[in-house]
Amino acid sequence: MASGICWKRKALIADTATSGIGDEEVFRIASEQKALLITRDYHFTNPLRFPPQKTRGIIFIRHGNLASDEEIGLVKKFLALHVHEEFDGKLVTLYKDGVKIR
Repeated sequence: MASGICWKRKALIADTATSGIGDEEVFRIASEQKALLITRDYHFTNPLRFPPQKTRGIIFIRHGNLASDEEIGLVKKFLALHVHEEFDGKLVTLYKDGVKIR
């Protein structure tokens, strides 16, 4: 994947080369595109600063001691078990052993 941000099925995908982009810019893009934002950045859990209802949802991965492939597995499992209407415009927190949707 080339450096930068790309879109796939309306989910924001950013590689490590985009780490210089500010949170507000990432959120603006996700909002404008009505995309699902998947992140490990705790800042996106602040609903006053980043209201999830402006997006197709924000999935925050509470990573702890998880390897990257485990994090990907958490997201895949969540998306396989939940229809989008359950988390559209909401903040989802994924834990190694659970999920919280608010």
